Amino acid sequence: MRRSQVWILGGALALAVGGAHGGIGNPEGWSLMQSQHFNVYVGAPRHATTALTGLEYSYAALSSSFFRGVELPKVDVMFLEEDDFNDILGFRRSELVLSKLPSTATTVGANGLIVLKDAQSDQAGTEALAHLFIEKKFPHAPLWFHEGFASYARTVEYRQGDGKRAACFGVPKGGTDPLLPLEKVANMSWDDYDGDEARSWFKYTGRTLFDYILHGDQGHNIEKITPFVAAVAAGKGLQGAVSAAFPGQSLQAIDKKLGEHSAEVSYQSQNDTKVRGLCPLPFAVPEDKAADQGERKMSVAPAADVKTVLDALKKLPRLDGYPPWYPPEVVAKVGG
Repeated sequence: MRRSQVWILGGALALAVGGAHGGIGNPEGWSLMQSQHFNVYVGAPRHATTALTGLEYSYAALSSSFFRGVELPKVDVMFLEEDDFNDILGFRRSELVLSKLPSTATTVGANGLIVLKDAQSDQAGTEALAHLFIEKKFPHAPLWFHEGFASYARTVEYRQGDGKRAACFGVPKGGTDPLLPLEKVANMSWDDYDGDEARSWFKYTGRTLFDYILHGDQGHNIEKITPFVAAVAAGKGLQGAVSAAFPGQSLQAIDKKLGEHSAEVSYQSQNDTKVRGLCPLPFAVPEDKAADQGERKMSVAPAADVKTVLDALKKLPRLDGYPPWYPPEVVAKVGG
């Protein structure tokens, strides 16, 4: 029961827009593709149909699981060719998410903006979208929570068949990185993210923490996610969240457990073991949350809006860095 590949008038839609391909140096010739939950701005729409379908599956999975009851405004997305993405946003990140566009010249990005490479995996789109769900449900959630849970969300697989749909989280995948001490993770600022002691290690440590809570100790830890998240929602730091979930345990004690858990998950991923089963943490996707597979609306994107978005992106700090998530306080420093 795997995610269906849905090709909805893909080639015909791309041709219908016209032959001009917009790029980062030319706001003319861009297309606007719309689905139920997304407005996608794309210069060359040949890959956009499949990528947009992937985003709809991600939306269905997240809104049916950890973010039930959370309704996002329609999400604005910009797809860039890989070379264009790297030219503006560097090669150290695979996606970029803004809490809002740092400009008042357009309504695009007013409720958040996702920037993706136009031919990348669904996993990057899922991680990017998770940041916006987190910000909506837990405004001003700490950076480690954002990066850790959004990275964990990449493990989801959307499956459907026989009239049923499920979002399966926790499928072991990917490699390992060094783990940072949780005490350092708790105190790391957004600017520190690019430091020599953070890199991708910061995100991986947060991801491993969530994976440990949801799947560690042979699945017996999952009941601890409720007090852990409740503590974060109440404004407590990482130590407070760990104390709520694991009474009497220090951050140093959890560090040791995360090291053991990381090694175990790495073994499962590399050896394709089925220890967790085909759907480790399942959530049913109800009919009203099913991924939009309908016909996409295509139109010419207003050149002024495209130019405003591209100009705003070029003003962001850390354009050659690691952080994919730009929280409100960072965006606020950029101005219009």
